[in-house]
Amino acid sequence: ADARNVVVSNLFDGLNRYNISNGRHLANLPTLIIHNVPLPSLFIKGSQLILCGSSCGYALIYSGNLNSILQVL
Repeated sequence: ADARNVVVSNLFDGLNRYNISNGRHLANLPTLIIHNVPLPSLFIKGSQLILCGSSCGYALIYSGNLNSILQVL
């Protein structure tokens, strides 16, 4: 979470981003789920980017608004 938002694993199809103050759903990040496990996520670079894990062993870097994948690690 950053000061205004939280990104959480939804255990179904990826990650969701919510506004903390009003609970509003801001974005969904569909991610292939092979194993039903919680996906870790972390805001990085001053909340401009989001580093996320996957159920397949790779990590992804998304734009802060979850509109695009910037890199697969």
